[in-house]
Amino acid sequence: MTYLASHVFYIGTVYALHPLNLQFMKDSKLLIGLIIGAVAGAALAVFIASDKGQEIVDEIKDATGKAEKELKKAISKFEDKLGKGKEFAMDLEKKAGKFIKHQSN
Repeated sequence: MTYLASHVFYIGTVYALHPLNLQFMKDSKLLIGLIIGAVAGAALAVFIASDKGQEIVDEIKDATGKAEKELKKAISKFEDKLGKGKEFAMDLEKKAGKFIKHQSN
């Protein structure tokens, strides 16, 4: 931790633990949530900035890219089959119409 960061942390801690602020902190769930979120975000940023974090991010990007390609293939196959099913249904409807018309004559 750098000199400046350690002093900012110290000043923030002293301010947060001041008796006047303790009552405010007890009543303020929002403030606690914000602090927890900031700490979690900072930890995540440090992790992602590391080599291992970057490696995991790259793996996630690769996996989502592969999943996207597979999904597009599946959608394309589904659309093809749906089109064939629609053609079959229309052909069947025409044949049924001709059959009914032939039976009524």
